[in-house]
Amino acid sequence: MKNQIHTVLGANGAIGKAVIKELDIRQLQIRKVSRKPTWVQADLLRKEDAERAIECSSYVYLCIGLPYNSKIWANNILAAAASENGCCQCNYK
Repeated sequence: MKNQIHTVLGANGAIGKAVIKELDIRQLQIRKVSRKPTWVQADLLRKEDAERAIECSSYVYLCIGLPYNSKIWANNILAAAASENGCCQCNYK
């Protein structure tokens, strides 16, 4: 688990920071993704950015505060995570 990449989407937000703190305590490899250029920069409403942000990730933590639109989530972020990482199950409702 230590050699696997843990990607935090929404790293600058309160929830993202809390998740990062816990992952740091466990000394895990973290990729921090945000709209701001502090870390890995991505606009997660764009499929290409979402795919790039989660590329080679073993775990993805969705901590972003976007307006809820089921078509955006299903078509862009969750589908990209499943296809790029060979996920066999995607919990989407």
